[in-house]
Amino acid sequence: MKEALTELYRSGAVPVEIGSQIEEKLHPYLGDHTRCIVAFPKNGQPLAPVMPPSKANVGMQSILIPYESGMLVLLSSATAEELAGEKILSAMTVLDLPFSDCWLGASTTLTGTRQLDEGILQAFLACASNMINGAPSLSSQPEEEKAAASPIISFAPNSVENLLICSCWSGCSRQFYQQKKQILDDFDRQHGSDLLGTLSAYIEAIGDLIKASKMLYQHANTVRYRVAKIKSLLDIDTPSSYLELYVFIKLMRAYETLEKTFPLII
Repeated sequence: MKEALTELYRSGAVPVEIGSQIEEKLHPYLGDHTRCIVAFPKNGQPLAPVMPPSKANVGMQSILIPYESGMLVLLSSATAEELAGEKILSAMTVLDLPFSDCWLGASTTLTGTRQLDEGILQAFLACASNMINGAPSLSSQPEEEKAAASPIISFAPNSVENLLICSCWSGCSRQFYQQKKQILDDFDRQHGSDLLGTLSAYIEAIGDLIKASKMLYQHANTVRYRVAKIKSLLDIDTPSSYLELYVFIKLMRAYETLEKTFPLII
């Protein structure tokens, strides 16, 4: 009976008033609103709280769940306003964890617990986006910049970056990535070249050949020739070729990051 009720609850088939009662039984320590935050240490050393906190802040409850070398933090409050970005940062400072040297990703604010699994996934994706985009560590910034900068990247459903990261779970995306990478890897291995490195710099330079050539310490014509060679090998010499190359590089960085840091969810 308990299992059947839980399944109905998770499927959304249970009336709201009954669902609320089940929520209280399943998650007695969570308030009406929750945000999930994933912390992954940049040095790879496991995070461990000095003492288990019962409250992150006045009116806010916290639950710490260690995983691998990282930490999943559930911050919960009676009101959504208490879970705003600046208040989350304030709450995180009292959890006795070195969050300033972590990659951090936060979910959107969840109401109730029926979407808690989605919130946890959002936090992982946001954290992965933080890693892929290379946000700077707060500890490396001048004191006056630390207050203005936020180390937490929140999940944004309308972000192209998050859209690509979400697509990593699609078989079509993985096939798109693997086919192109195999072609470039084979060519580089056979000719002792580094077309993949050239392409990465080209995309990082937003298609600016001069900027890419300076990044690679090579002549612009060399970079131009190699980019043309890449397009020929991948058979994408079309007006949308830059977009395809951009998606490929972003997927490559996403797969490399996720497989190294979050192997359980990719």
